[in-house]
Amino acid sequence: MILRFHNFKLGIRLKIKITQNKMILKLRNFSLLKKAVAFSFLLQLAFLFVPKISFAEPLQKHPIGYIPSIEGLATSASPEVVITNIIQIFLGLLGFIALIIIIYGGFVWMTSGGNQEKINKAKGILKSAIIGLLIILFSYVIVSVVMRAVVGVTTDDGGGGTGYTDGDDYTFGDGALGGGVIENHFPERDAINVPRNTMIMITFKVPVATSTILNDDNPPADCATYNVNGNECGNLRADNIKIKNVNNQILASDRVIAVLQKNGKSVLLKPVDLLGLSTSDVNINVHLTSGILAQNGNSLLSGNGYSWNFTVSTFSDTTPPRVTKVWPKASENSDVKFARNAIIQINFSEPINFLSMDGNITVSSSGSILPGELKISNKYKTVEFLSSGSCSESSTSPTINSCGERVFCLPANSTINGLIYSGNGINPLSGISDAAGNLLDGNSDGQSSGSPHDDYKWSFNTSDTIDLSVPKIILVSPTADKISINPEIYAKFSKDISPSSLTSDNVYIYNSTLCSSEDNNTIGKKDELVLGSTGTACFPNYSVYLKDDGVSASINIYSPYLQKNAIYRPRLTSGVKDTYGNCFYHSHGPSGPGQH
Repeated sequence: MILRFHNFKLGIRLKIKITQNKMILKLRNFSLLKKAVAFSFLLQLAFLFVPKISFAEPLQKHPIGYIPSIEGLATSASPEVVITNIIQIFLGLLGFIALIIIIYGGFVWMTSGGNQEKINKAKGILKSAIIGLLIILFSYVIVSVVMRAVVGVTTDDGGGGTGYTDGDDYTFGDGALGGGVIENHFPERDAINVPRNTMIMITFKVPVATSTILNDDNPPADCATYNVNGNECGNLRADNIKIKNVNNQILASDRVIAVLQKNGKSVLLKPVDLLGLSTSDVNINVHLTSGILAQNGNSLLSGNGYSWNFTVSTFSDTTPPRVTKVWPKASENSDVKFARNAIIQINFSEPINFLSMDGNITVSSSGSILPGELKISNKYKTVEFLSSGSCSESSTSPTINSCGERVFCLPANSTINGLIYSGNGINPLSGISDAAGNLLDGNSDGQSSGSPHDDYKWSFNTSDTIDLSVPKIILVSPTADKISINPEIYAKFSKDISPSSLTSDNVYIYNSTLCSSEDNNTIGKKDELVLGSTGTACFPNYSVYLKDDGVSASINIYSPYLQKNAIYRPRLTSGVKDTYGNCFYHSHGPSGPGQH
């Protein structure tokens, strides 16, 4: 049996001959088939130049709503990267136009019906499109090579790896923030719209050697303001901490005042001049080198150290900070009482200067200042007062919490008074001040008028009870197997949580695909994790903070975010405590027994 098919439009004839045991297929006008194959190849080549739109990450918020982001045009990217990607996107649009032309040429050819004039026209269209594609291809290669060679721009897909590099080939120290020796810093990594008059704050996990941070041989006159409460002040050691300003110029030592807090862990850097420009946003880079040492002489940062970027805008910050919430909250009802072991919590509207805490927050009862310790946390936005008073009359049998630690208390059946000073209007350490030096607006009228007008006061009452109930996890997120490289990671507790207990050692996340415990167990204790064979850091850059609901501990992942196709394990230790100092009960929660 013989079947014949003939498409008169395309000029293709197909003949199928079926015998008893085989089928023979004959295709005439084979050259047209080759043209079709070539046409499909050109379509695939043109698709290579279509701009990439990414939906893998959370949608970007814009005035017109949420839209997908075009890769490489993030507001935190450097000007060189943005220029490079604009050129590549432009070439991509030209490639898209070439794709349309190829489709049109193919359509003309396929519908020519053997008309030689239409065939010649189609050939001309396709020939022009092919030449255009070749020009676009070579242009793309030239732009990529030139920009890499001239300005040292490197591309990264946001999925981890060895991190960014700048013009001096400094690595950004993946994992040093959170996973390493750095607890936190301000401005945050990749922050935008930072005011020009901002100060830079860095908190280490161990005390650092003063001589590697500042030079106090000939301190500037402004050090008279900061050399109080045991702080040390001097000119910045610009060889160990490099701040790149406009045109990547490193600020000289005498253009930055450096202050090391008395605990030796927190560093304040105050540029003498405004950062950036008044006419356009400027990318600022801060590079901490391996020359920074601990007080015991050990090196804190390996290799090229740690570096991060933030973008300053064209304005200066003149808005004073406000108190947004205090706990225990004020109450005029004497029947509302709180357990004696409450940790007092003060939340501010923005990050505050940690140096301004000392002497400017007091807690008293019956006219006497209560002993205790002030701790700043939550990205420098929360200050807590932890009482050092005893909970029991007997020193031989102190009150113990669920972790076996001693519990400290406020006076029982008393009125506790909190006072936050707003300062004298001039000295940024005379009261609570923000990272730009603005003093507290205690009455929230938009102005800082100084003490006593803008002092913030409140009172609450204690009972004679002690709260020893433990917090438990009631919800964790994410739980899906496949997540974005920059997910929202948090654990929700049954009780309010103390933000100062949410350190990056008590709450952490690690790449278990590359790193494991030395004894190969599944717990993944932070100090036992070892690097995988690739040498990639076990930890991403991250910080830990308390969400506004007061019960959710959140891990904030920074660039270059999580590695793709890797397994990450968040971990919480019993160091996480509630607002009464009780340890997290880690044997109960959504993951069941054995959760850590």
